[in-house]
Amino acid sequence: MLTYLPPGRETEGVLPGREKPEGSAMPTGEVQGREWFREAFGELYPLLYPHRDDESAAREVARLVELLGLEGSRARVLDLACGNGRHAVAFAAAGLRVFGFDLSPQLLQRARARRELTGRLVRADMRAVPSAAAFDLVVNLFTSFGYFPDEQNALALAEMAGALIPGGRLVIDHINRATVERDLVPEDHRYGPGLRITQKRRIVGNRVQKEIIVVWDDGRAKRLIEDVRLHTPEELSRLLLDAGFTDTRIYGSYGGEPFGTQSPRMIAIAKKPM
Repeated sequence: MLTYLPPGRETEGVLPGREKPEGSAMPTGEVQGREWFREAFGELYPLLYPHRDDESAAREVARLVELLGLEGSRARVLDLACGNGRHAVAFAAAGLRVFGFDLSPQLLQRARARRELTGRLVRADMRAVPSAAAFDLVVNLFTSFGYFPDEQNALALAEMAGALIPGGRLVIDHINRATVERDLVPEDHRYGPGLRITQKRRIVGNRVQKEIIVVWDDGRAKRLIEDVRLHTPEELSRLLLDAGFTDTRIYGSYGGEPFGTQSPRMIAIAKKPM
């Protein structure tokens, strides 16, 4: 399987850092091994998550830039799992030099429609990041971590560390396990133009799984799966330490509010040693 598509295929522009060879190990197995994310983050994603828009991304990035003290900076930023580019374009608007990596061809196509990101998008798998020691900041936002078996989640963190310069920082925005366990909605339904969306959720061990069924009025149907690893702040801090990061801090919001069991998000900020 191709984890990095070289220039002339689906890579644009000049990529900071050296390129890595193709051929990194990829998973096999059950739910995770089917690589559910390859299908889930396709053409239906904007329909399933309409609230993830440019306006909310701009607010989140503004708060994060302030929290990190990057106002007026020309820092090099990697938005890893950038999706349609909504956070990447906000980083660019803040004056930062941003690149976006994602595995979804459909979402990258949407991102390429943003002129601010011309020449700054790469199709890549976070388990084989095709840059090394190139970025001041790597961000992984809106629950884009925890898609794989544990050993490959650890590999993804190691790749994030490898993409940073010494002293660079990593930001992971993840779901708060306590909030998910307390507030999980087992099933809901909603309607769109000519279709019905059913979502079923459950917690299985240390993972939260969601089954999404879309049925159109003409009888067509589509079933998607999401399967994400849940972490406590202590677990995530340990994973970051094992990946070589130091000075990990956990917040409850992009604005740096203290983390607690009621926090809707878990924002981890860690540093790569000098």
